[in-house]
Amino acid sequence: MQGAAVTARRAPLPAGDEPAVLRIPANEAAERAVLGAVLCDPSCYPRAAAAVDAADFYNEANGRIFDAFRALVETGAEPDPVTLPAQLERDGALERVGGASYVASLVTELPDTANVEHYAALVRAAARKRHFLRLGQDVIAAVASENGKSEAALAAVKAELAAALAEDAPPAAPAFGDAWRQADIGELTSPPRRRQWLLTLPETQGGHGLLPRGKVGIMAAEGGTGKTTALVALAVSVITARPWLGLYQVPPTVTGRVLLLLAEEDSDDVHRRLWKIAEALRLTGSERTLLAERLVVIPLAGRPVALTAVSGGGLVETPLAAALRNRLMRDAGEDGFALIGLDPLSRFAGGDVEGSNEAATRYVEVLESLAAAPGHPTVLVSAHSSKVARRQGQADVRGVTGLSDAARWVATLRRDGEEVRFAVAKSNYSLPCPPARLRWRDETLEVVSGAEILDAAAAARAAAGAELDDDVRRVVDVLTREGAMTSRDTIAHAAGLRLARGRAAIDLAIARGMVAQVGTDRRRTYSLAPGDVAHTSPPHPPHPSGTDGRLGACPSRTDRDGRGTAGRMDGSGRIGTDGRTADDPGGPK
Repeated sequence: MQGAAVTARRAPLPAGDEPAVLRIPANEAAERAVLGAVLCDPSCYPRAAAAVDAADFYNEANGRIFDAFRALVETGAEPDPVTLPAQLERDGALERVGGASYVASLVTELPDTANVEHYAALVRAAARKRHFLRLGQDVIAAVASENGKSEAALAAVKAELAAALAEDAPPAAPAFGDAWRQADIGELTSPPRRRQWLLTLPETQGGHGLLPRGKVGIMAAEGGTGKTTALVALAVSVITARPWLGLYQVPPTVTGRVLLLLAEEDSDDVHRRLWKIAEALRLTGSERTLLAERLVVIPLAGRPVALTAVSGGGLVETPLAAALRNRLMRDAGEDGFALIGLDPLSRFAGGDVEGSNEAATRYVEVLESLAAAPGHPTVLVSAHSSKVARRQGQADVRGVTGLSDAARWVATLRRDGEEVRFAVAKSNYSLPCPPARLRWRDETLEVVSGAEILDAAAAARAAAGAELDDDVRRVVDVLTREGAMTSRDTIAHAAGLRLARGRAAIDLAIARGMVAQVGTDRRRTYSLAPGDVAHTSPPHPPHPSGTDGRLGACPSRTDRDGRGTAGRMDGSGRIGTDGRTADDPGGPK
C-alpha cells in the first residue's frame, strides 16, 4: 500500500518551487503475497522468515499475521487457513487484522509459492527505505535541537546508519557453506543406493555400467570422425531406449529430457542429422513423437556461447552459465533432464581452458553445476584431439591434462581405415570396457557385428595365407634357378621379399617339405627337397602347432643324420648340386 504522504522539512525554497513530498515506501501487494504463499504451502515459511520478520511489514495487520506464523511454528504446528485464525483468536488479534475473511482473501489470490523469497525481498527492501527515511528525519531533528545535545544525537544516528549500511555488505561465507557436514551413522551401517547409469554394456560383455548419471564426461576425436553424429545419436537413444551405436544399452530407469547445444550447427544441419538418424534407425511414429516432446536441440553456430571468461586474473563463469542453470530448473518437467550434450568444448570454454590446468579444472566445475540440474543429467562434451595424437593415428583430449583429469569419464573415437574405433580411455566408476569397431552406414555410426568381425578376420587370414603361398613360390623359384644357398637373407633378397617375409616363407617351405635345410646353426644350406617340382605346392603336412601350416614361422628340419649334400661354396653363397661351384666348368651343363 502506498502510505500517507509526508512533507520533509527543508530550508526555504526559491519562489515558484514546490515543497518536496516524500511517499512512505511500502509494498502491500508483496506483503500479502508472502502471507498467501505460506498459507498455501507452509514449507515456504522458513524461506520467508530468513528474509523478513514481523517488524518489516508496513501494514500492522500483516505483521501480526506473520508473527502468528512464528508462534505456530514454535509450537510444532503448520500455519494454514485453519490454524492461523485459531492462533490469532488466542492472541486476541483476529478482529484487529480484519477477521477470518481477510485471512481467507490471502489464499484466494494464489501467489506463486516458488517466488516467496522474491516477495520477501520486496518487503524487506521497502522496510529498509522506511528505516533510512526515519534516520534522515532524526538527523534533521538533531541538527535543529537547541538543548545542547545535538552532537550526541548525531553520533547516535551515525552509529545506527552505519549498522544499517552494514547489512548491504555481503556476509562472510562459512568455509564450504552448507557442504560442511558430519558423517552420518547411516552411511556406515546401511548400503548406499545403487549408482545410476545412462548407458550399460550389453549382457554379452558383462552388463555393467558404462556412462554414469550426474557426472561430466568428454568424448574426443579429430574433426570429421563422427563425434557430433555420435552425440546426437546418443540423445536419440536415451529418449527412445534404442541401443547407442547398436551396442550400448539404455536402462529402463532412464527417463527425462535431453538438451543438445550444438555450437557449430545451424537449423538446417540439425534437421539433416535428426532425419538421417531417425531413418537409419527406422524409428516408429510414436518414437519420433516422443523425441519431439523430450528433445531440446539448439543450433548455435555464429553465436557467442562461452560459459567461462577471464576476469580479475582468473576464470569465472559467464552470465550465460547462470542463465542456463536457471533455464534447466524451469524447463526440467516432471522427470528432469537425463543428458546435456555440448558440442564442441572449445566453443563453450572461454579463457585459456586448453592451456591452463587451473582454468581447465574451473571449467569442469562449471559443467558439474549443470549436472546438478533436476534429474541429475550426464553432461557430455565433445572435444577435438591433438595434432600429435592425429599424426600417431591415436585420439586424445586436446589441451592440458586438467581437462581429462577433472572429467569422470573420457572416451575417444579414431579412424581405422574404413572403420572408426570407439574406446573408453577413463572411467572413474566402472570396470574396463572393451573397445568397439564402428562403421558408417546410412550416414550414421553403428557397431560392426561379431559375425562381420569373424568374417573379416577369416578373409584377412585367407588373404595372408594366399600372400604367404606366393612368397613360398618365389623362394622355390630362386632355389630352382640358383641352386643351393647358405643364407636365408640372400634367398629373401633374390626373391624380392623383405627379410622377415622371406624368412617366414623359407620356414613354411621347409615345413611343407618343399625345401631342405641341412647343416648346423653356424653352417646351414638350403636347397630344393629331393623330388620337389618347382612352382607346385604339395598338400600341407600338419603344422607342429596343430594348424594347417600356412601361417606363422615353423621350426626348420634337417636330415635325420644331420648331414646333407656336401660341396664348396662360391662367393655368391650358392652351391652346385654335385659338390662343384656353379662357376666350375666341370659342373652340370
